[in-house]
This record gives sequence, structure tokens and C-alpha cells, in this order.
Amino acid sequence: MKSAFSLLLLSALLLAGCAGARKATQHPAVGSWSYQIDTPEGPYTGTLTITQVDGVLGGMLIQSNGGGSTPLENVTFEDGRMRFEADTEAAGRVTGNVTVNGDTFEGTLNTAYYGAFPLKGTRQAPDGA
Repeated sequence: MKSAFSLLLLSALLLAGCAGARKATQHPAVGSWSYQIDTPEGPYTGTLTITQVDGVLGGMLIQSNGGGSTPLENVTFEDGRMRFEADTEAAGRVTGNVTVNGDTFEGTLNTAYYGAFPLKGTRQAPDGA
């Protein structure tokens, strides 16, 4: 009985340690972010989803206003700064440059057709959290 309890306790500790290690190694930019772009026409909102597959960052720019979704290209993250590019129908080629601070980011979105606009975002809580 004592050895069964010890084995159960050891298994629980091992699982908890693995779960903690997995969370600790997640890239700081990975996740879903609610974003807002402040323009003279008013704010544009949506979701910026950042993924990491085999060490390579990618993702999607999803517009709330029915503008669809666009794959991100050339996603980089260094020293708390994230950069990404996307080809959009409405604004042409866009480049985002933001500083990530925990669960928020702030920076600019440069557009091919309309110039640069302030861009800010907040990390969305994972499903089930």
C-alpha cells in the first residue's frame, strides 16, 4: 500500500513537472492576441494569432470587420520586439512592428497605401483558462 501511494505521488509530481516545463518553454509571442489599429476612420479590430512550428514563427491576421484572414510572413521576435508582414486586400502590404510586454503589445502597423497607424494588442486567455 505504501509503495503504491509513493508511486502515485511520484507520477503526479512528474506530470506536474512536465506540464510546468512545457508552459515555461512556450515562446513569449505565441498565442492569440486581440488587436486594435487606430486610424482616422476609427479603430479596426481583430485577432492576431502567432504560432511556432519547428522553431519557426508564423500566424494569421484575422479582421473582425469581415475583412477575412491573411497569413503572416517573416515573423520575427528578438529582445521583446516582434515584426511581421502580410498582404491584405484593403491596405496592400502591411508590416507590424510591436514591443511585447507580457500579455500586451504596442507599436505601429505600416501600410502600403495609407501610411503608419498605432497598433496595440492584448493576449487572449487560452480556452479553458
